[in-house]
Amino acid sequence: MMTANSDNFHKTIIFLFMLLLLSTPASAGDMPDTPFIRIDSEMHIGRIQPAATDGEGKLLATVSADKTLKLWQRQSGEFIRTIYPPIADGIEGMLNCVAMSPDGRMVATGGSTGRSWDKSYVVYIFDVNTGAMLSRISGFAQSIYALAYSPDGKRLAVGLGYGGGISVHSVLDDRRLFADSDFAGHVYGIDFDSRGDFLATSAGGNIKCFRPDGTLLYALRSDHGSKIYSASFSPDDSLYALGYEDRNSVEVRKTLDGTVAFKLNDHSAKGVDRLFMSVAWSADGSRLLAAGTRYYKDPYRTICIWNSRWQNLEERIELPSKTIISQLLSFKDGSTLFVARVEGFGLLDKEGKIVYKKTLAHADFFKNHDVFGITPDASVVRFSYERFGQAKASFDLKKRRLVVGG
Repeated sequence: MMTANSDNFHKTIIFLFMLLLLSTPASAGDMPDTPFIRIDSEMHIGRIQPAATDGEGKLLATVSADKTLKLWQRQSGEFIRTIYPPIADGIEGMLNCVAMSPDGRMVATGGSTGRSWDKSYVVYIFDVNTGAMLSRISGFAQSIYALAYSPDGKRLAVGLGYGGGISVHSVLDDRRLFADSDFAGHVYGIDFDSRGDFLATSAGGNIKCFRPDGTLLYALRSDHGSKIYSASFSPDDSLYALGYEDRNSVEVRKTLDGTVAFKLNDHSAKGVDRLFMSVAWSADGSRLLAAGTRYYKDPYRTICIWNSRWQNLEERIELPSKTIISQLLSFKDGSTLFVARVEGFGLLDKEGKIVYKKTLAHADFFKNHDVFGITPDASVVRFSYERFGQAKASFDLKKRRLVVGG
Protein backbone atom coordinates (compact mmCIF):
# COMPACT_ATOMS: atom_id res chain seq x y z
CA MET A 1 0.00 0.00 0.00
CA MET A 2 1.43 3.36 -1.12
CA THR A 3 1.10 6.23 1.33
CA ALA A 4 0.91 9.92 0.43
CA ASN A 5 4.49 10.42 1.61
CA SER A 6 5.81 7.54 -0.50
CA ASP A 7 3.84 8.82 -3.49
CA ASN A 8 5.45 12.26 -3.12
CA PHE A 9 8.84 10.61 -2.71
CA HIS A 10 8.47 8.70 -5.98
CA LYS A 11 7.28 11.82 -7.79
CA THR A 12 10.31 13.67 -6.48
CA ILE A 13 12.66 10.93 -7.72
CA ILE A 14 11.02 10.97 -11.18
CA PHE A 15 11.28 14.79 -11.33
CA LEU A 16 14.95 14.75 -10.37
CA PHE A 17 15.66 12.05 -12.94
CA MET A 18 13.98 14.07 -15.70
CA LEU A 19 15.88 17.18 -14.60
CA LEU A 20 19.14 15.20 -14.82
CA LEU A 21 18.33 14.10 -18.34
CA LEU A 22 17.55 17.65 -19.43
CA SER A 23 20.75 18.99 -17.92
CA THR A 24 23.01 16.32 -19.43
CA PRO A 25 25.38 17.90 -21.99
CA ALA A 26 24.59 17.20 -25.64
CA SER A 27 26.68 14.48 -27.21
CA ALA A 28 29.14 15.24 -30.01
CA GLY A 29 27.23 16.47 -33.06
CA ASP A 30 23.98 17.13 -31.18
CA MET A 31 23.15 20.81 -30.82
CA PRO A 32 21.54 21.77 -27.49
CA ASP A 33 17.84 22.57 -27.29
CA THR A 34 18.03 24.21 -23.87
CA PRO A 35 16.54 27.74 -24.05
CA PHE A 36 18.64 30.77 -23.11
CA ILE A 37 17.32 34.09 -21.91
CA ARG A 38 18.45 36.91 -24.25
CA ILE A 39 17.94 40.63 -24.60
CA ASP A 40 15.80 41.02 -27.72
CA SER A 41 16.97 44.32 -29.19
CA GLU A 42 16.89 45.49 -32.79
CA MET A 43 20.56 46.50 -32.68
CA HIS A 44 23.47 44.39 -31.45
CA ILE A 45 24.47 44.74 -27.80
CA GLY A 46 28.03 43.44 -28.17
CA ARG A 47 31.13 44.14 -30.25
CA ILE A 48 30.24 44.11 -33.94
CA GLN A 49 32.28 42.25 -36.57
CA PRO A 50 32.79 42.89 -40.32
CA ALA A 51 29.51 42.90 -42.26
CA ALA A 52 28.52 41.25 -45.55
CA THR A 53 26.25 42.03 -48.48
CA ASP A 54 24.78 40.27 -51.52
CA GLY A 55 25.96 40.74 -55.10
CA GLU A 56 23.57 43.61 -55.76
CA GLY A 57 24.15 45.33 -52.44
CA LYS A 58 20.49 45.20 -51.46
CA LEU A 59 20.87 43.39 -48.13
CA LEU A 60 23.28 43.65 -45.24
CA ALA A 61 24.23 41.00 -42.69
CA THR A 62 25.95 41.80 -39.38
CA VAL A 63 27.21 39.56 -36.58
CA SER A 64 28.41 40.24 -33.07
CA ALA A 65 29.95 38.95 -29.89
CA ASP A 66 26.36 38.99 -28.59
CA LYS A 67 25.92 35.69 -30.53
CA THR A 68 23.34 36.99 -33.00
CA LEU A 69 23.17 37.51 -36.76
CA LYS A 70 21.03 40.41 -38.00
CA LEU A 71 19.71 41.25 -41.46
CA TRP A 72 19.03 44.77 -42.75
CA GLN A 73 17.95 46.64 -45.86
CA ARG A 74 21.28 48.08 -46.92
CA GLN A 75 20.13 51.36 -48.49
CA SER A 76 17.70 52.41 -45.75
CA GLY A 77 19.13 50.60 -42.73
CA GLU A 78 15.69 49.10 -42.03
CA PHE A 79 15.89 46.11 -39.71
CA ILE A 80 14.62 42.81 -41.17
CA ARG A 81 15.18 40.06 -38.62
CA THR A 82 17.49 38.47 -36.08
CA ILE A 83 18.84 34.96 -36.63
CA TYR A 84 19.91 33.03 -33.52
CA PRO A 85 22.63 30.42 -34.14
CA PRO A 86 23.04 27.67 -31.50
CA ILE A 87 24.78 28.85 -28.32
CA ALA A 88 25.93 27.66 -24.92
CA ASP A 89 27.61 29.17 -21.87
CA GLY A 90 30.90 31.03 -22.16
CA ILE A 91 32.29 31.93 -25.57
CA GLU A 92 30.35 29.21 -27.38
CA GLY A 93 28.30 30.94 -30.08
CA MET A 94 30.28 34.19 -30.29
CA LEU A 95 30.39 35.18 -33.97
CA ASN A 96 33.50 36.54 -35.68
CA CYS A 97 32.46 36.75 -39.33
CA VAL A 98 29.65 36.56 -41.86
CA ALA A 99 29.25 36.10 -45.63
CA MET A 100 26.21 36.35 -47.90
CA SER A 101 25.78 34.45 -51.15
CA PRO A 102 25.78 36.63 -54.28
CA ASP A 103 22.10 35.87 -54.94
CA GLY A 104 21.19 36.95 -51.41
CA ARG A 105 19.52 33.65 -50.53
CA MET A 106 22.02 32.25 -48.02
CA VAL A 107 24.07 33.71 -45.20
CA ALA A 108 26.98 31.92 -43.51
CA THR A 109 28.47 32.71 -40.11
CA GLY A 110 31.00 31.30 -37.68
CA GLY A 111 33.33 32.10 -34.83
CA SER A 112 33.66 30.23 -31.54
CA THR A 113 30.88 28.02 -32.81
CA GLY A 114 29.99 24.36 -32.41
CA ARG A 115 32.95 23.10 -30.44
CA SER A 116 30.87 22.37 -27.31
CA TRP A 117 28.96 19.60 -29.08
CA ASP A 118 30.77 18.85 -32.35
CA LYS A 119 34.24 18.76 -30.73
CA SER A 120 35.33 20.92 -33.69
CA TYR A 121 34.40 24.37 -34.92
CA VAL A 122 31.41 24.84 -37.21
CA VAL A 123 30.14 27.19 -39.94
CA TYR A 124 26.36 27.64 -39.95
CA ILE A 125 24.41 28.37 -43.14
CA PHE A 126 20.97 30.00 -42.91
CA ASP A 127 18.13 30.82 -45.30
CA VAL A 128 17.95 34.61 -45.60
CA ASN A 129 14.20 34.70 -46.21
CA THR A 130 13.13 32.44 -43.33
CA GLY A 131 16.08 32.43 -40.92
CA ALA A 132 16.04 28.61 -40.90
CA MET A 133 19.33 26.72 -40.71
CA LEU A 134 20.09 25.03 -44.04
CA SER A 135 23.30 23.20 -43.15
CA ARG A 136 26.44 23.27 -41.05
CA ILE A 137 30.02 22.60 -42.05
CA SER A 138 32.06 21.06 -39.23
CA GLY A 139 35.50 19.61 -38.68
CA PHE A 140 37.53 22.81 -38.30
CA ALA A 141 40.38 22.58 -35.79
CA GLN A 142 40.37 26.31 -34.99
CA SER A 143 37.74 29.00 -34.60
CA ILE A 144 36.38 30.79 -37.66
CA TYR A 145 37.69 34.30 -38.43
CA ALA A 146 36.76 34.96 -42.08
CA LEU A 147 34.17 33.84 -44.63
CA ALA A 148 33.67 34.68 -48.32
CA TYR A 149 31.52 33.39 -51.19
CA SER A 150 32.94 33.16 -54.70
CA PRO A 151 31.28 35.51 -57.24
CA ASP A 152 29.44 32.59 -58.89
CA GLY A 153 28.14 31.46 -55.49
CA LYS A 154 29.52 27.95 -55.92
CA ARG A 155 32.27 28.05 -53.28
CA LEU A 156 32.55 29.21 -49.69
CA ALA A 157 35.99 30.06 -48.30
CA VAL A 158 36.72 29.76 -44.58
CA GLY A 159 39.59 31.52 -42.79
CA LEU A 160 40.66 30.05 -39.45
CA GLY A 161 42.42 31.48 -36.42
CA TYR A 162 45.60 30.47 -34.59
CA GLY A 163 47.44 29.13 -37.63
CA GLY A 164 44.56 26.94 -38.79
CA GLY A 165 44.82 28.25 -42.36
CA ILE A 166 42.03 28.18 -44.95
CA SER A 167 39.48 25.75 -46.31
CA VAL A 168 37.33 26.12 -49.45
CA HIS A 169 34.03 24.23 -49.76
CA SER A 170 31.40 23.43 -52.34
CA VAL A 171 28.18 25.30 -51.62
CA LEU A 172 26.17 22.51 -53.28
CA ASP A 173 27.09 19.78 -50.78
CA ASP A 174 29.49 21.47 -48.26
CA ARG A 175 32.29 19.19 -49.51
CA ARG A 176 35.83 20.43 -48.91
CA LEU A 177 37.48 21.28 -52.26
CA PHE A 178 40.92 22.21 -50.96
CA ALA A 179 42.65 23.45 -47.82
CA ASP A 180 45.97 24.92 -46.72
CA SER A 181 47.04 24.91 -43.06
CA ASP A 182 50.42 26.57 -43.63
CA PHE A 183 49.49 30.02 -42.30
CA ALA A 184 50.81 31.94 -39.30
CA GLY A 185 48.27 33.68 -37.05
CA HIS A 186 44.61 34.44 -37.74
CA VAL A 187 43.34 34.53 -41.32
CA TYR A 188 41.34 37.77 -41.54
CA GLY A 189 41.71 39.10 -45.09
CA ILE A 190 40.30 36.85 -47.82
CA ASP A 191 38.70 37.68 -51.17
CA PHE A 192 37.72 36.20 -54.54
CA ASP A 193 38.27 38.00 -57.83
CA SER A 194 35.71 37.90 -60.67
CA ARG A 195 37.49 34.91 -62.29
CA GLY A 196 37.27 32.86 -59.11
CA ASP A 197 40.91 33.15 -58.03
CA PHE A 198 41.18 33.19 -54.25
CA LEU A 199 43.40 35.43 -52.11
CA ALA A 200 44.14 34.55 -48.48
CA THR A 201 46.23 36.59 -46.04
CA SER A 202 47.05 36.28 -42.36
CA ALA A 203 48.06 38.24 -39.29
CA GLY A 204 51.37 36.41 -39.52
CA GLY A 205 52.15 38.04 -42.87
CA ASN A 206 51.16 35.23 -45.26
CA ILE A 207 49.95 36.16 -48.75
CA LYS A 208 48.72 33.29 -50.93
CA CYS A 209 46.79 33.21 -54.19
CA PHE A 210 44.98 30.11 -55.48
CA ARG A 211 43.31 29.11 -58.73
CA PRO A 212 39.64 27.98 -58.52
CA ASP A 213 40.78 24.34 -58.45
CA GLY A 214 43.08 24.99 -55.47
CA THR A 215 46.33 25.23 -57.42
CA LEU A 216 48.69 27.57 -55.56
CA LEU A 217 49.78 30.46 -57.79
CA TYR A 218 52.23 31.92 -55.28
CA ALA A 219 52.98 32.14 -51.57
CA LEU A 220 54.64 35.27 -50.16
CA ARG A 221 55.40 36.89 -46.84
CA SER A 222 54.83 40.59 -46.27
CA ASP A 223 57.75 42.73 -45.12
CA HIS A 224 58.78 42.06 -41.53
CA GLY A 225 55.84 39.67 -41.12
CA SER A 226 53.38 42.58 -40.85
CA LYS A 227 49.88 41.79 -39.60
CA ILE A 228 47.46 41.83 -42.54
CA TYR A 229 43.90 42.63 -41.48
CA SER A 230 41.99 43.15 -44.75
CA ALA A 231 42.38 42.30 -48.44
CA SER A 232 40.41 43.46 -51.47
CA PHE A 233 40.73 42.83 -55.22
CA SER A 234 40.34 45.77 -57.61
CA PRO A 235 37.23 45.54 -59.84
CA ASP A 236 39.40 44.75 -62.90
CA ASP A 237 41.26 42.02 -60.95
CA SER A 238 44.70 43.43 -61.82
CA LEU A 239 45.56 44.58 -58.27
CA TYR A 240 44.67 43.93 -54.66
CA ALA A 241 44.96 46.19 -51.65
CA LEU A 242 46.07 45.15 -48.17
CA GLY A 243 45.29 46.85 -44.87
CA TYR A 244 47.57 46.23 -41.89
CA GLU A 245 47.18 46.26 -38.12
CA ASP A 246 50.79 47.35 -37.65
CA ARG A 247 51.64 49.47 -40.69
CA ASN A 248 50.67 53.07 -41.42
CA SER A 249 50.25 52.70 -45.18
CA VAL A 250 48.03 50.85 -47.65
CA GLU A 251 49.90 48.33 -49.79
CA VAL A 252 48.76 47.61 -53.33
CA ARG A 253 50.10 44.49 -55.07
CA LYS A 254 49.87 43.03 -58.56
CA THR A 255 47.52 40.07 -58.79
CA LEU A 256 49.70 38.32 -61.36
CA ASP A 257 52.70 37.68 -59.11
CA GLY A 258 52.03 39.47 -55.80
CA THR A 259 54.79 42.06 -56.23
CA VAL A 260 54.22 45.49 -54.68
CA ALA A 261 52.81 47.97 -57.21
CA PHE A 262 52.69 51.00 -54.90
CA LYS A 263 51.95 52.17 -51.35
CA LEU A 264 49.57 54.88 -50.19
CA ASN A 265 49.81 57.09 -47.12
CA ASP A 266 48.76 60.39 -45.61
CA HIS A 267 51.57 61.76 -43.49
CA SER A 268 49.52 64.61 -42.07
CA ALA A 269 47.10 62.29 -40.26
CA LYS A 270 46.88 61.87 -36.50
CA GLY A 271 46.14 58.78 -34.43
CA VAL A 272 47.87 55.83 -32.86
CA ASP A 273 50.41 54.77 -35.50
CA ARG A 274 48.00 56.25 -38.09
CA LEU A 275 46.93 52.75 -39.16
CA PHE A 276 44.85 51.83 -42.20
CA MET A 277 43.29 48.51 -41.20
CA SER A 278 40.34 48.45 -43.61
CA VAL A 279 40.50 48.90 -47.38
CA ALA A 280 37.95 49.00 -50.22
CA TRP A 281 37.83 49.94 -53.92
CA SER A 282 35.16 52.11 -55.48
CA ALA A 283 32.85 50.15 -57.81
CA ASP A 284 34.61 51.46 -60.92
CA GLY A 285 38.09 50.97 -59.45
CA SER A 286 39.05 54.61 -59.88
CA ARG A 287 39.45 55.24 -56.16
CA LEU A 288 40.83 53.36 -53.19
CA LEU A 289 39.41 53.94 -49.71
CA ALA A 290 41.05 53.16 -46.36
CA ALA A 291 40.36 53.79 -42.69
CA GLY A 292 41.38 52.55 -39.27
CA THR A 293 42.80 54.64 -36.44
CA ARG A 294 43.29 57.82 -38.51
CA TYR A 295 41.70 61.05 -37.36
CA TYR A 296 42.01 64.79 -37.99
CA LYS A 297 39.62 66.31 -35.51
CA ASP A 298 40.11 64.31 -32.34
CA PRO A 299 38.44 61.94 -31.70
CA TYR A 300 36.53 61.41 -34.97
CA ARG A 301 37.94 58.84 -37.41
CA THR A 302 38.56 59.56 -41.08
CA ILE A 303 38.30 57.77 -44.41
CA CYS A 304 41.14 58.60 -46.82
CA ILE A 305 40.39 58.33 -50.54
CA TRP A 306 43.10 58.13 -53.21
CA ASN A 307 42.98 58.24 -56.99
CA SER A 308 44.12 54.71 -57.83
CA ARG A 309 45.67 55.71 -61.14
CA TRP A 310 47.66 58.76 -60.03
CA GLN A 311 47.98 57.58 -56.40
CA ASN A 312 47.25 61.04 -55.00
CA LEU A 313 45.06 61.69 -51.97
CA GLU A 314 41.82 63.20 -53.29
CA GLU A 315 39.56 63.42 -50.27
CA ARG A 316 39.17 62.90 -46.55
CA ILE A 317 35.78 62.15 -45.01
CA GLU A 318 35.24 62.60 -41.30
CA LEU A 319 33.12 59.85 -39.78
CA PRO A 320 30.71 60.11 -36.83
CA SER A 321 32.81 57.55 -35.00
CA LYS A 322 35.35 57.84 -32.21
CA THR A 323 36.70 54.30 -32.40
CA ILE A 324 38.67 52.15 -34.83
CA ILE A 325 37.06 51.61 -38.24
CA SER A 326 37.36 47.88 -38.81
CA GLN A 327 35.68 47.61 -42.22
CA LEU A 328 34.70 49.56 -45.35
CA LEU A 329 32.36 48.34 -48.10
CA SER A 330 31.77 50.29 -51.34
CA PHE A 331 28.65 49.98 -53.48
CA LYS A 332 27.66 50.63 -57.09
CA ASP A 333 25.57 53.67 -56.12
CA GLY A 334 28.68 55.36 -54.72
CA SER A 335 27.75 54.83 -51.07
CA THR A 336 30.13 53.42 -48.46
CA LEU A 337 29.41 51.32 -45.39
CA PHE A 338 31.69 51.69 -42.38
CA VAL A 339 31.91 49.43 -39.34
CA ALA A 340 33.24 50.66 -36.01
CA ARG A 341 33.81 47.54 -33.95
CA VAL A 342 32.75 48.89 -30.54
CA GLU A 343 30.25 51.51 -31.77
CA GLY A 344 28.15 50.13 -34.62
CA PHE A 345 27.92 50.73 -38.35
CA GLY A 346 26.68 53.36 -40.77
CA LEU A 347 26.22 54.30 -44.42
CA LEU A 348 27.59 57.33 -46.28
CA ASP A 349 26.07 58.51 -49.57
CA LYS A 350 28.23 59.29 -52.61
CA GLU A 351 28.78 62.82 -51.27
CA GLY A 352 30.09 61.49 -47.98
CA LYS A 353 27.01 62.48 -45.99
CA ILE A 354 25.47 60.21 -43.37
CA VAL A 355 22.46 58.20 -44.55
CA TYR A 356 22.12 56.34 -41.25
CA LYS A 357 24.13 55.15 -38.28
CA LYS A 358 23.27 52.17 -36.10
CA THR A 359 24.76 52.42 -32.61
CA LEU A 360 25.30 49.43 -30.33
CA ALA A 361 22.54 49.13 -27.76
CA HIS A 362 24.75 49.22 -24.68
CA ALA A 363 26.65 51.62 -22.47
CA ASP A 364 30.31 52.34 -23.24
CA PHE A 365 32.30 53.51 -20.21
CA PHE A 366 35.65 53.77 -21.98
CA LYS A 367 37.63 56.92 -21.09
CA ASN A 368 34.97 58.21 -18.71
CA HIS A 369 37.25 58.62 -15.70
CA ASP A 370 36.80 62.39 -15.51
CA VAL A 371 33.01 62.09 -15.43
CA PHE A 372 32.60 59.23 -12.99
CA GLY A 373 32.25 60.35 -9.39
CA ILE A 374 30.24 60.37 -6.17
CA THR A 375 28.91 63.43 -4.37
CA PRO A 376 30.52 64.31 -0.97
CA ASP A 377 27.53 62.95 0.93
CA ALA A 378 27.67 59.70 -1.09
CA SER A 379 24.05 60.12 -2.17
CA VAL A 380 24.49 60.52 -5.95
CA VAL A 381 26.65 58.65 -8.48
CA ARG A 382 27.58 60.57 -11.64
CA PHE A 383 28.68 58.83 -14.87
CA SER A 384 28.14 58.82 -18.63
CA TYR A 385 26.73 56.25 -21.04
CA GLU A 386 29.09 57.00 -23.92
CA ARG A 387 32.81 57.37 -24.47
CA PHE A 388 34.68 60.53 -23.57
CA GLY A 389 32.01 61.68 -21.12
CA GLN A 390 29.15 61.94 -23.61
CA ALA A 391 25.51 61.27 -22.56
CA LYS A 392 25.99 62.20 -18.91
CA ALA A 393 23.73 60.76 -16.24
CA SER A 394 23.35 60.49 -12.47
CA PHE A 395 21.68 58.11 -10.06
CA ASP A 396 20.29 59.25 -6.73
CA LEU A 397 20.81 56.41 -4.25
CA LYS A 398 18.36 57.79 -1.67
CA LYS A 399 15.54 58.50 -4.10
CA ARG A 400 16.48 55.61 -6.37
CA ARG A 401 16.06 57.87 -9.35
CA LEU A 402 18.03 57.94 -12.62
CA VAL A 403 18.49 61.28 -14.38
CA VAL A 404 19.85 61.24 -17.95
CA GLY A 405 21.47 64.41 -19.21
CA GLY A 406 22.07 65.81 -15.74
